[in-house]
Amino acid sequence: ARGDERWKRARSVHFPSTQAGLRKLQRYLDRFSTDHDEFLGLCEPTGGHYGATVFQYLLDQGYDMNLVENATVKHMRETMFPGLPKTDDMDGRVMTRIGYLHEAVGEEFTLRPLALPDLESTHLLS
Repeated sequence: ARGDERWKRARSVHFPSTQAGLRKLQRYLDRFSTDHDEFLGLCEPTGGHYGATVFQYLLDQGYDMNLVENATVKHMRETMFPGLPKTDDMDGRVMTRIGYLHEAVGEEFTLRPLALPDLESTHLLS
C-alpha cells in the first residue's frame, strides 16, 4: 500500500465489554496519552450493548465522546472501500479516518457530542 493509504490496513484492536476489558482498553489508551482531552471518541448510534458500555465508561473517564451518523459511515465506507463487504474492523478504520479528517484536515462531518440527559438515565446503559 502507498504510504498515504496504510491506514486502510491498520490492525484493529478488540476489547471485551467487561471490567477486565475496559481496564485493558484504558491501559491501551494511556500508552498514547493520559490526557483525555487529546482524544476524540466516535461511536455510531447502533453500537448496541457493547457500544453503550464502552461509551459510558469513556464518558465517565472524561473523554470527549461524539456520535457519527450511520449514513456518514456508510457513505465514507463505500467511497473508501468500494465493492468490499462491510465488517466491524472496516467501520472502525472508516470512523478513525473520519475523526482524522475532522480534526487534522478540518473536513466537515456531523459529529454530535453524546451525553445522557441526567444521571438517573445511566441504568439504561447497564
